[in-house]
Amino acid sequence: MANNALGAYRLGGVSDDRRADDGFSLIELMVVVLVIAILIGLALPTFLGARERAQDRAAQANVRNAMTAAMVLFADDADFSTVSAATLEEIEPALDYVGEATVVTAGSQVGFSLQAGNARVVMVGLSESGDCFYMQTDRGNTVNTSSDQFAIRDQATGGDCRANNTGDLTWGADW
Repeated sequence: MANNALGAYRLGGVSDDRRADDGFSLIELMVVVLVIAILIGLALPTFLGARERAQDRAAQANVRNAMTAAMVLFADDADFSTVSAATLEEIEPALDYVGEATVVTAGSQVGFSLQAGNARVVMVGLSESGDCFYMQTDRGNTVNTSSDQFAIRDQATGGDCRANNTGDLTWGADW
């Protein structure tokens, strides 16, 4: 009888000890959740920033591609007089071109404006992040007097993203 009681005690004791060691305590789980939350808090702004930068680069690429299409027309005519939505779309059909007074929407839409007696063209594209990217090329009717200038403006503070809305822009050598 003593052996049975001792055996029951040992089995019960072993069983109780195993239950105490099985799984994780609530505090251990809370520490893991806290560590994961901290890592997410640190990583999320980085990923959001990367997304906005990618959206901005896509809009900039669209504007540069549109300007390249306009430069093809300039090479043929020595000015930008033949630049129109139709002629630009013949050269670069992946973009949707709109005139200078049309508000540009985000995506593949690019606005254009002819200025200075067809010697200058302005292109504008809107990023999904809300920034308007402008590029102007002034050729002065000769290939030798050329300059490319860039500007950026937040649509929320600068008004509509249009190719003829350039009065308050600060032009520079890059975006």
